[in-house]
Amino acid sequence: MAIDELPRTPFKISSGGFGIVLVKYEVFEKLDWPYWKNIFVPGDIEMGEDIYFCKKARQAGFDIWCDPKVKCSHIRMANLLNIIKENNK
Repeated sequence: MAIDELPRTPFKISSGGFGIVLVKYEVFEKLDWPYWKNIFVPGDIEMGEDIYFCKKARQAGFDIWCDPKVKCSHIRMANLLNIIKENNK
């Protein structure tokens, strides 16, 4: 589906990336820990932590929505540990 084919109002999705996300507190209250987890299956597709969270939320009875008016993208990869170390010198 091309961007110009997306609905103009919020719509349900099975999962989405967590570049920007809004989660109701009640979701965390209902889900078991861990909320996020990377799944590695030898010779198969990896399930990232954002997809894992969405799957758990759906299994708990929650819907996942996309608001097409909100735009977000990854600018670049960053080593957060190095950033924290540099800022705490």
